[in-house]
Amino acid sequence: QYGLTDYSSNDNYFSANVGGVVAPDWRNSSAHYGYLGGEYAVSSQLNLSFKGGAQYTTYDNLKSYDSTLDDNQVTPYADLSASYMYNPGSFVTGGYTYSLTSTDVQVLDNKTHVVYVALTHKITARVDANLLYQYQRSSFNDAGNGSALGGGGENFNILGLDFSYKISEYLSANIGYKYDNLSSDIDLRSFDRHIGFVGLKANY
Repeated sequence: QYGLTDYSSNDNYFSANVGGVVAPDWRNSSAHYGYLGGEYAVSSQLNLSFKGGAQYTTYDNLKSYDSTLDDNQVTPYADLSASYMYNPGSFVTGGYTYSLTSTDVQVLDNKTHVVYVALTHKITARVDANLLYQYQRSSFNDAGNGSALGGGGENFNILGLDFSYKISEYLSANIGYKYDNLSSDIDLRSFDRHIGFVGLKANY
């Protein structure tokens, strides 16, 4: 597996990592993932999936801003999930992931744990209810240079509920609600957000 992160903004800013003004592309990176995994059908209703290995990340432009910083890192990588179908068309899934992820915070990236659980319940032949909860813990990755943000992080909670109505084989209508809560170690960044939505979804 391969990943590429490219920051294309033209707005320069001060970075605590390098102690000076930088262009956004200072933290551009490429990542190679090596892992072993498998899927196991415990029964006709219960399925398990797992991947475990390492993520090798290279920061392509980091040395040009500060030659003392380490421009490559090796970190764990994990992706575990389970799915249980308790009725035809109704199932619950849950899982855990760990990887480096991009961020709008002015550090290299985040070391991110994610735990989630999702429920889909078929109410009628045409109506489904979907419930989601996700918790994400992100630790700021400052390349070990002792910046002001090093050791900090954020907790992000997501709760969502929506209903879908199957109009036809190719078209469905949706209505739902989503609540987001961010608790950050950075002053004035934490927030609560409520989102309501309606929409149409087409599948071809």
